[in-house]
This record gives sequence, structure tokens and C-alpha cells, in this order.
Amino acid sequence: EIEAGNKNAKLTTKICNTAIDAWAKSGQKGCAENATKILLWMNRMHKEKNYDTLPDTISFSEIIDAHAKSNEVGSAEKAEAVLDLMEKMNIAPNTITFNSVLNAWSRSNEMDKAVHVEELVDRMHSLCAEGNPNVEPDVYSYQQCIYAWSRSKVWGAPQRCEEILMMMDESYTKKGNKRMKPNSFCFTAAINAWSKSRERRKARNAYKILQYMEKLHKEGNDDVKPNVVAYTAVLNACGFPPPNDNDEKKESFKIAFLTFEELCLSEYDSPNHITYAAFLNVCARTLPMGTDGREEMVRRTFRLCCQDGQVSSVVLEKLRMAASEALYNELVGSTMGGGASLPLDWTCNVRGEKKRRAKWVKSSDKTVPAPHLAKLNFVKKARGESGHYSRDKVRVADEKRKNDDLETIHLFV
Repeated sequence: EIEAGNKNAKLTTKICNTAIDAWAKSGQKGCAENATKILLWMNRMHKEKNYDTLPDTISFSEIIDAHAKSNEVGSAEKAEAVLDLMEKMNIAPNTITFNSVLNAWSRSNEMDKAVHVEELVDRMHSLCAEGNPNVEPDVYSYQQCIYAWSRSKVWGAPQRCEEILMMMDESYTKKGNKRMKPNSFCFTAAINAWSKSRERRKARNAYKILQYMEKLHKEGNDDVKPNVVAYTAVLNACGFPPPNDNDEKKESFKIAFLTFEELCLSEYDSPNHITYAAFLNVCARTLPMGTDGREEMVRRTFRLCCQDGQVSSVVLEKLRMAASEALYNELVGSTMGGGASLPLDWTCNVRGEKKRRAKWVKSSDKTVPAPHLAKLNFVKKARGESGHYSRDKVRVADEKRKNDDLETIHLFV
């Protein structure tokens, strides 16, 4: 219409951003690249024909977000390249733009993803110091730092997560920086870091972070209210003790039992199907096979799961791991006979069951830069230590009570 001379037709940045948004949210293969082509066309039309199509912060942010969610090889690098292009075009990014790039790196499977995230946060601080207050890191920026470390397979990652948490905590409590106030996601990501690590005593360390969350919430901090995700993360930390360490297996079960019971009685939340599956996994991996204690614990847990309507395919999978063949047939054999479906009241409260494994961004074949390897090796030095929140020290009066509880939970072990 414009080319034909229609004076009423007008092409604007806002209209073009709608097209970029449509591609970015389409989920189709190559959607980010197609959105990028529109952005480059917008810039060319602005320069050559003086159209009102100069790309803005929204244009770039949509494309960065599309790269972050694309699950394609190199998507994090592409997202950062779009950020670099943005700055070359003298279009000022904001905190949301940077957080989208941080999200892309934290979701990637690159070995040094956490180092990339920390470098970008440092870059945000530098830009802020140079006079751009709109890029000041916030809780979500550091949340991505913790999340990236929690997904890394590097020794020392849990300790690094706790270091970042401590920095955020002190920035909020001592300096009054409300943008840095840690939330439940931050603490839960730190718990997950322990659960995915190969560290010894990881169950106890994860449980201590949960205790600290409970302490803060009782003191009036609703932002760190423990939820089912946090409790389940502790159970996951208990579910993979060293295979030949019977003492750690016993402690892991005690902590898991205490955590599960606390959640069942909690005013914060209640177990979901992932929680029940995680606890059955703990039973399978920590309690001796064939003992009456294990059989009774599995039977009790599955019946509670049925009462709560939380029986899912993953629960049945873990039940088969934990129960003897005779017990499995006792609990579900007659129900599942002949290909019959599970009773509706067993499954009525299952939410968000994944039919297939989550798809994560693939890693590239690029060599990790030497400075990044140096950073990773530095973090590894914390191997074998507890973090700021999980080390042995008295924080609250009832912590001693809970630790005493661990020593008295000897049923089924």
C-alpha cells in the first residue's frame, strides 16, 4: 500500500514488532532467525526510505527470548549476539533484555554456562556504573546465576550457589537493596544444586537450606515460603546416596522421612505426584531390599498417594523399583489386570505430568575458553565443603530439635 502511494498506509515499529512477536512465539524451527530477518529489514527500511521502523528494545527482546526458548544448538550464543547487535545500533538494553540472555545461557548445556551468566551480570553492573540505571541486575538476574550453577556438573557448584545466595541476602538485609531480595526459587535452585551433585552429605546440606527457608518465613518473609518444589528437591538430594556407604544411606532415609512427614503436616503445601515418586525412589535406594520395614514403608506411602489422588506413571515406575513383586501385585496388580485404567480417584489430582522428557538445549562442540576453565577450576576448590547456609552451625533453637529428630528416626532402617 505504501509503495502504491497510499498516504493513509503507515508502517511503524509497533506493527513490525507484532510480526516479530508472532514468529518468536510460534515455536517453529527457525522462528528466531525469521524474526531476526524482520528486524534487519526494519532497520534497512528506516535507513533507505526513512520509514518509522527503527527497531527498539522490544524488537530485540522478543528475538532474544525466541532464541532462549528455541532448544537449538548455539541458541545462547545467538541470543548474546543479538544483544551485541543491539548495543552496536545504539539501542539501550534494559534489565529484562539481559535477563532473557541470562535465561538462554542458564538453559543451555554448555559446560561453562554459569561462567557466561556471571560475566553477563558483571557486564550489567558495568553498564549501570557508566550511567545506564535501566540495566541494574535484579533478583531474576542472580536467580539465573544460581539456576545455571545448579544445572552444571561441576564440583563446587552447590557451594557457589550458596555464595551467590549469601551475597544477595547481605545486599538486601545490610544495604537495603530490595531488588536483590532472594526468593523461594533462589533457595530451591540451591537445594537442587546439592541434589544433582556428587557430594557426600548432600542430603543434610539440602535439608539445612530448607530449614533456613522455614526460619525466614516464620520471621515474616513471605517471599521464601517453602513449597512442594523445595521439599521435593530435598527428597531428590536424599535419593542418590553413594552406593556403598550404608551410613549415608541411613542418614539420607532419615532426612527424607522427616522432610516428607513435615510436608504432609505443613501449612505451606502438600505432596504432589513428583513428591511421592521421589520418596519411593528414596525407599528403593536407601532401605535394604526385602526387609519388612521397606515393604511397610512403601505400602504406607503408596496408599497415601492413592488417597491424595496423585498416582501417575512416574509414581508407578518408582513403586516397581521400591516394592517386591508380591507387594506390587498386592497394591496394583488386580487394578491393572487386563489393561484396565487406574481408578479415577487415584489419579484425579495429578497435575502437569509430562508425557516425555523435557527437551533441553543441546551443547555445542566449541572448546571452553581458558579463562572460563580457570573459573571452573577455582569453583572446584570448594569440593567436599558445606556452603554458607548448609554448614554445621546453630541458627535457630528448633534446628537442634530437628537434628535430634534425625537421630531418633530409626524405624524401617
